[in-house]
Amino acid sequence: MPYAPYKRGPVSMAVASLVAVIALVVGISMMADHKDARGVIFIVAAVAAAIIAVLARPQSRIK
Repeated sequence: MPYAPYKRGPVSMAVASLVAVIALVVGISMMADHKDARGVIFIVAAVAAAIIAVLARPQSRIK
């Protein structure tokens, strides 16, 4: 059995999705309200978290 330190499933997908939404809201808020260029970092983090959420999706074993 291969070593799998991180379990794929709905919980990790939900956490990654939550992080993506929070990072996107903070990034847009920083860019719009404060005219702060550091908001781009949060938007990039939101994109990365969204990609992780897609990859964490449980895979169907039926082929």
